[in-house]
Amino acid sequence: MVFLVSADEPYYPCKSYIGFYYDDSNVLSYANFKTQMNFIKTAIANLNNPQRIAAEGGYGGEFTWNSKLSITQMQSALNLAEQISISYSLLAQFSSLATNFENLNDYYNLFGVLIFISDTSDTALKNADRLLSKLKGIRLTFVLLGPNVDSSKLTNFSSNFIYWPDLTQPQPDSWDLLSYHAYGCDTPIGTTTPAPGSYYPCQNWITVLADNSNKLTAAQFQVNYSSIFNTK
Repeated sequence: MVFLVSADEPYYPCKSYIGFYYDDSNVLSYANFKTQMNFIKTAIANLNNPQRIAAEGGYGGEFTWNSKLSITQMQSALNLAEQISISYSLLAQFSSLATNFENLNDYYNLFGVLIFISDTSDTALKNADRLLSKLKGIRLTFVLLGPNVDSSKLTNFSSNFIYWPDLTQPQPDSWDLLSYHAYGCDTPIGTTTPAPGSYYPCQNWITVLADNSNKLTAAQFQVNYSSIFNTK
């Protein structure tokens, strides 16, 4: 019996490059900084292709795409991430992302990058627009940290926002619902139960070559047939 199916390795949640560009400025309290980092560690644990994961701050970098690190090694690196005694700068975060994107030199895949931001003052956003053209092809999603950030000041950069006003909570509001879009995926994260009219496991033509020769007894042929079509 031969099954002709795709040989591609599955990607979860989808075949995109995912970036966590965390806030390592001094705007957050240390406790809130650690909450942010613990959330990223948890989020990474639910992904399955480490070569497509990056995590960097505005002033420090842990790992870029194609880092060769395992998920466990990435989590260990995030444990060592440090908060810097410098004010927040979106320009610094965009600069880190633009460099990583340029070095990867892959402009054909999906990209979903989360920008964690705790300050939307004019000073914090100054000159960030200069780098926006270098980020073309990346789906940017701002994760607004705390109650004092203003999403209306970020609409020139993106229309995708995730809110995390209460950092005593372990993850942003509606994260489970919004994460698939933030990760650059075109469809919601699926389950093993396909929706009516959808394709499962994927949109492939599948061929099954069954043995219908006289080498099998009638009982053996029925077992063969039932295993293919799940009949009894």
